Amino acid sequence: MDPIQFLQLYGQPGSWLASTSDTDYVVVGPTVENMLMAAEAIRRGKTVGIISGSATHRIAPHPVHDSMDHAKFFEAISTPVPTEHSDAELWSDRAEILYDLGLKLESLECCLRSLAIDAAIASPWVNAGRYFMDPEVRDLSLATACLTNALEIEPDGTVALENQAGVFFAQERFQDCIQYCERTLSIDAKSVFAHYYISFAIVKLAPSYAPAERLTYLRKALQHAKKCRKLARDRPDMLERIELGIRWLKDQISAA
Repeated sequence: MDPIQFLQLYGQPGSWLASTSDTDYVVVGPTVENMLMAAEAIRRGKTVGIISGSATHRIAPHPVHDSMDHAKFFEAISTPVPTEHSDAELWSDRAEILYDLGLKLESLECCLRSLAIDAAIASPWVNAGRYFMDPEVRDLSLATACLTNALEIEPDGTVALENQAGVFFAQERFQDCIQYCERTLSIDAKSVFAHYYISFAIVKLAPSYAPAERLTYLRKALQHAKKCRKLARDRPDMLERIELGIRWLKDQISAA
């Protein structure tokens, strides 16, 4: 099955939700407990709403997920089934694949299906955090709840660490962002997102540095930006911003 046929099974992203008018359960607050309650509702085939601050996230079971088992799903995208993965991990794998295909709400539903089976694995929490930190969703409170729980399960999980760094950057908590980037890089020196966020976090903090320190930090940011550029050759959207950052940093260092 080609990608277009596969996407046609789902329809337009979020379209299935629009066809369902009722919400069976509502939970209030960006907490792990409410995520688990939402997961249980989805497991029971119910539609659930998660209210987090001013945001409401409404999730309904997609019929494709009920009719297409893991073997058929992976066959449809011409990918071998990860046979070593548990049922919960396979739902999380499906979540990651659907997110990358642009089926983001459908991805979140798969995260909840995974959590309903086993909430003690990190990957569905990481993938749910990725959904909530998406610029189109931007619920940083729920993203933090999910990523924090992922890191309690797997403290050295680099994807959770770099994503939490991204959340801190969006919240303008730049020192915390740098700390999480450094934790990530101590485990994986080739984390493109850690190099990206740390370089721009230093740029954001540059005006606050004492004159004697500023040049040192700008040079550090430039080193990380260059490493990011080298690692991000297949990410043109990121490369454009990195190139702009490198030019700005070089100008600032030359002028210092």
